Amino acid sequence: MVSELESVLNTLGAAVFTQSEAEVGHGKWTKACLDARFNKQDESWVWKIRAIKTDGSTCSIGSSSKITLGLLDVEDLRGTGDQEWYGILVTVQPDQKCDVHFNYDERCASDESLYDT
Repeated sequence: MVSELESVLNTLGAAVFTQSEAEVGHGKWTKACLDARFNKQDESWVWKIRAIKTDGSTCSIGSSSKITLGLLDVEDLRGTGDQEWYGILVTVQPDQKCDVHFNYDERCASDESLYDT
């Protein structure tokens, strides 16, 4: 049985895949990464989506309503106490395989290097 978090993450990964295909083009990217961080003090998200093209260059991907809604859904599942996470990195491959990593450091949302790449 798939957990609620896994279901939401699958939907979010599919939305990143769809947006990457639409903006970069089928067969023209090798991975796409959604890096989202939650600022607990402001109760706000900051995020970026980048794709690595087949030529090795990086490009920004715009958000979509499905990505935004997916982030809102995942926000409700961030955990509590030691299990509360503040950042999520969703990496999607062209074959739709998805890797997810959580950041448990509540300072990650204020990290200015988020937009460096």
